[in-house]
Amino acid sequence: MMRGHRTGRFTLLELLVVLVILGLLAGYVAPRYLSQVGKSEVKVACSPSSVVG
Repeated sequence: MMRGHRTGRFTLLELLVVLVILGLLAGYVAPRYLSQVGKSEVKVACSPSSVVG
């Protein structure tokens, strides 16, 4: 027997699919972002002290 579709609620499968997609995006974007932060820290550390302060 098929039940009627409940409106306003997500199934467990739908939530798991969304979590997997968000995890894949985070795994793709986070390393690129963190490497840019590391490069900027190195540039700041190597800049002349007269420019910094």
